[in-house]
Amino acid sequence: MKLESKVIIVTGASRGIGKEIAILLAKNGAKVIVNHSNSEDEAKDTVKTILSNGGKAIALKADVSDETQVTQLFDKAIETYGRVDVLINNAGVMISKKIKRQYARRF
Repeated sequence: MKLESKVIIVTGASRGIGKEIAILLAKNGAKVIVNHSNSEDEAKDTVKTILSNGGKAIALKADVSDETQVTQLFDKAIETYGRVDVLINNAGVMISKKIKRQYARRF
């Protein structure tokens, strides 16, 4: 599927699955907004990879759990590319803590 002229925001696109999604979308002609919340260097690297392959992309910082930052993300994307066609919600939060073990009664 060719994505020429589509503008796509990929949340959590600075690394991992999000990065690969952003690169693949750009290879298929999309203009990609590489969203990150804390990984500016990795986001810049994703954009650099896309640009070096002839794609179009920008990196924008926004914590998607914050409504104001999400609004600013969309505003900047629209300011840059004129619209947003697709949003790929890839960002995730991982909270690490010990799992409580419960033992089943044996009969």
